[in-house]
Amino acid sequence: KQVKSHIPFHIPDLINKAIKLGGDRKKLEQSVSIAENFFNATKKLHRLSNEWPIYMTAAMIMRHAGQCISSSQYEKHSAYIAENIDLYSAEPWENYMVAELCRHHNNIKPEIDDLPFNEKPMNQIFLKLLSLLKIADAIDSGNATNVKFRKIKITKGHVHIHVSGKSINGLEILRVEQRQPLFIKIFKKLPVLVVD
Repeated sequence: KQVKSHIPFHIPDLINKAIKLGGDRKKLEQSVSIAENFFNATKKLHRLSNEWPIYMTAAMIMRHAGQCISSSQYEKHSAYIAENIDLYSAEPWENYMVAELCRHHNNIKPEIDDLPFNEKPMNQIFLKLLSLLKIADAIDSGNATNVKFRKIKITKGHVHIHVSGKSINGLEILRVEQRQPLFIKIFKKLPVLVVD
């Protein structure tokens, strides 16, 4: 029973707020591009409708905002900021969705102790978005710039993610490997990053 979100209208504002909290405009714009492209390239896998990627995009923008408070457990601070940020016309559950994605994006465990929503369908959507966010975050980590998706190839047991960009140094591959457990649990496929 979701109504059309107004968060897309707030993406430029979210980027500006993240910049005020220490983010870099170019890096944040790359994060948005990675989130949107990864979501769209894996539609056959996750089968979420077009109303859902905006929450992943917003979480990609806000996921590091908590580092302005502390680098230790910054995910909790990012979640607090995302949940309490003023997004005129956004529903409280939308802020909560973005906050919970921020809270869990850096956790490498495949289990989440307390799922954030009372409704099973919402938790299933949340887990799919979180699985995608973890991989997108891993690809966006480090100093790599101009990261571009070349192609995504989905096979019986794998999702081959072909990327290119300046300063990709292999750490992204390691980070994708670290973030695999939830993705494997949700989609029953192993994500593999291939640097072209």
